[in-house]
Amino acid sequence: MRNVVDEGMEVIHVVSIGGWNAPHPDVSLSGLDWWKIWQEWNEHTVARPAVGWHGFSGFDWDVEGNDDVDSPFNVFSLAELDLMGTMSVAAKRAGYLVAMAPAQSYLDSATSDFSLSVSYAPSWKGDFPYHGKKYCGRCIVLLLLWGMLCFH
Repeated sequence: MRNVVDEGMEVIHVVSIGGWNAPHPDVSLSGLDWWKIWQEWNEHTVARPAVGWHGFSGFDWDVEGNDDVDSPFNVFSLAELDLMGTMSVAAKRAGYLVAMAPAQSYLDSATSDFSLSVSYAPSWKGDFPYHGKKYCGRCIVLLLLWGMLCFH
């Protein structure tokens, strides 16, 4: 890492929020509240300015499902998606990167159906119970319209 920095190359670090089997964002706080907490943590807890690291350049939404098909974390609420959108807009306005790489099976282009659940077994792979009906499309479309989401 130091060699890259010493040669003047820019290094971007993003932290992942979520992951498989991880709980979804806690909606007892607003997206703006979570943004303030994340920004404070990033700039004052994890940053190491003395060694040239000023914290993460942004975050990646990695909200997924759960191995337990009956888990509440296989269904997304509108409040969760709105929290993600609000936090993302605040981060982007503050100059941070926001990324999201939803599983292709969560954005099924073969159907116009919409659902907040990711527990639809695709007909072609019945032993794989995780398939969505555009649950994250709402969040992605809003963020794209606002120019707030970076896809890599």
